[in-house]
Amino acid sequence: MPTRRALIIAGVLTLLSALVILFPARVALNWFAPPGINLSGIDGTVWSGTADHLSIEGTYLSDIRWRAMPLKLITGKLAVAVSGNFASGIIETDVALGFGGDVYLSDVAGSFPVQGLQQFIGMTGLQGVLNLQFDYLHFSDGVPVEVDGTAEVSGLLIPLVSRTPLGGFRAEFFTQGAGI
Repeated sequence: MPTRRALIIAGVLTLLSALVILFPARVALNWFAPPGINLSGIDGTVWSGTADHLSIEGTYLSDIRWRAMPLKLITGKLAVAVSGNFASGIIETDVALGFGGDVYLSDVAGSFPVQGLQQFIGMTGLQGVLNLQFDYLHFSDGVPVEVDGTAEVSGLLIPLVSRTPLGGFRAEFFTQGAGI
């Protein structure tokens, strides 16, 4: 027969487990989100949820969904599967953060218009569709150190080069030795 002390310990452990499992994503965002990240319409828990809109330094996503991957903690990484929509595109990936601050992306699949890259490239009038398919990306201090995948652009139009589309291009990335 369980003792009173054992029942109290079981009750406290159950309460703590429920708090961790059901921790609201909205509260976690308010407590832990770095500056420059804005989420709205947040619903769900830190383990699984949705958000209507995300803005990070001028990049906007809608219909964001995430699902935590707790078994990745065994490898020393905090991981989550994420998907979202651009104005005319989509991105899906598994994101993991290592204890050293490294960022790991796996199973990256995305498609969006290259017009969304104009602010990063500094060139206006770009047209075309960019398709990404990466098995693996590893960033250390914001710099890619390991990559395996492809980027394809179809119907590329660069007004500074030509008034007609240049066609399609494909770039394959892989890590060999100590370089990409």
